[in-house]
Amino acid sequence: VKVRFCKPNVHSLSLDFVAKMSPTTTVAEVDDSSATSIVESFDQERKKRKVAERRVAKEILLEEAKYDSSKVDDNGKRKDFLSWQDYFMAMAFLTAQRSKDPNTQVGACIVDQENRILSLGYNGF
Repeated sequence: VKVRFCKPNVHSLSLDFVAKMSPTTTVAEVDDSSATSIVESFDQERKKRKVAERRVAKEILLEEAKYDSSKVDDNGKRKDFLSWQDYFMAMAFLTAQRSKDPNTQVGACIVDQENRILSLGYNGF
């Protein structure tokens, strides 16, 4: 079992509004475009960092746990699951393995309309 410890990154942002203003400029004279561009660039960097973190997390999940997150829908449900018919047929095959008859190993799975297993059985010897 591999255990990976991740040290949290400390991100900080310091905005120096005083350096943007000249000594004679007052706060009321500063245009909103420079403040808006600073905020937009910060938002873009944050989005890039989130995308990179998600990519790294997917790679770690795939490498460490053999979990491919691309096989999961956005709502968290898997895409590659067995149909009910395949599931019940697999149950019948598994039940047939209990048969002592070397020639005919037959299994059965009886199901109702609501996909509930009513009974499992196999042939005897």
